[in-house]
Amino acid sequence: MRTLIIYHTRSGMTERIGQEIGAELDSRNVETTIKRADAVNEQDFKDSDVWIFGSPVHFFGPSKASKRALSVALRVNNDGKFFTTFDTRYASYNGPGAAGKMANMLKDAGVKMITEPELFIVESSKGPLAKGEEIRASDFGKKIAQEMKF
Repeated sequence: MRTLIIYHTRSGMTERIGQEIGAELDSRNVETTIKRADAVNEQDFKDSDVWIFGSPVHFFGPSKASKRALSVALRVNNDGKFFTTFDTRYASYNGPGAAGKMANMLKDAGVKMITEPELFIVESSKGPLAKGEEIRASDFGKKIAQEMKF
């Protein structure tokens, strides 16, 4: 199965989480492509079986670039496609954020969720990630890889 990790980042924290997830998937022989949200196209989604969307929480939801990437994904026939989402946020934020809202959009479009969204904590808008978040990202990659055995 081919996996596509799509992320938007402002300070590099969401990208870092995506890279950790991708490294874990690669270590488990899962073919993985990582792309910025503003560089992804329809063919990327067509060529992938699992989509992993990552975004910082921006005004209580996904960033504009992440929303644009989602709209590209939703133009593709999603039969047999799976997804999960993640976001980066402050510890004090408890809403659905980017991960929850992106997951709802994908579910509403009929894409199958492979695992529940994951939330990663940043110390400030410029980083760093909170202690242990890179390890948690790697663990999230393990969980995704395990769920791909269907």
